Amino acid sequence: MEARYCIEECVYKGVGLLDESSTELNHERLIQEFKRGVAGAGQWGTVMDEAINVCTGSSGQESSDSSCSEIPHAFTRCLIRQLFLNCPADKWNNSAECNLVKDRMQVCPNIPPPPPIQHRPHNDSN
Repeated sequence: MEARYCIEECVYKGVGLLDESSTELNHERLIQEFKRGVAGAGQWGTVMDEAINVCTGSSGQESSDSSCSEIPHAFTRCLIRQLFLNCPADKWNNSAECNLVKDRMQVCPNIPPPPPIQHRPHNDSN
């Protein structure tokens, strides 16, 4: 995990999302950068605002002996989790599998969302 913390710290500092002391996220810059990614995407703007607010409040504590800041990693993980849990109803895949994952995530706060899956058409020629 050490390498991951260091990479995320470097990226966050490089784009101005983390202060130079690696102890505080730049809330205004986070909103600016992450909302750009959902511009024109309907309800995602509101979901992103709420996720940023939740995650900037919960990612400010470091707990390990890492030489790099854990804050960017904690924020990223929290953000992805919040976006998944608060997916707008018109975008949500209301399948049994997705609902099961969401239910488990709501009960167990440390469970991250699953990685994105790209569905490919089944090829019967194999």
